[in-house]
Amino acid sequence: MSRELDDDPQRILGRRFKRVFNEIDYIRIKIHQKEGIIFVNHIHSKNELLNSEHHAKIYSITEKIGDDAENWYARGNLSKEGRELYEDHRDDVDQELHKINLEIETRQPTWWESFKGGMEGFIKSVMDNMPELRRILLEAGRAISMIPGPAGIIGSKLIAGINTTIKKIPHKK
Repeated sequence: MSRELDDDPQRILGRRFKRVFNEIDYIRIKIHQKEGIIFVNHIHSKNELLNSEHHAKIYSITEKIGDDAENWYARGNLSKEGRELYEDHRDDVDQELHKINLEIETRQPTWWESFKGGMEGFIKSVMDNMPELRRILLEAGRAISMIPGPAGIIGSKLIAGINTTIKKIPHKK
């Protein structure tokens, strides 16, 4: 017999909501994870965090918990106190999700992310006015990345960011 069949619905709710709060903790940990030494980036974009598998799991688990709680309550297997416990947990999850989504939305970019963002606007403006520059910058990026040593590494990182931006910008043929 499974563990859930032996337990009282309130204990089952507690265990299931613990899984939900664990998923929220996983998101919270990922918000400020960074990589790099000089050119520091957040590992996960805001979009990735807001649309993460953890969010999907939270919604899936809470939907199942809600269905079960309603069914148990309707059949008399969940007391009024148990239903209130479910509603309290559900409200806590809503509040935590709101807080975590706000933390994601207001996360400050690293200096490198800010620099790249500013460069994107500049490059788009230049590319709109000087389409031939696209080819020149792409060729320069390949050449700089071939320089041995630290200059090549730094140059290739800078040009890689610029090239990524250039490739995102639609161009006229």
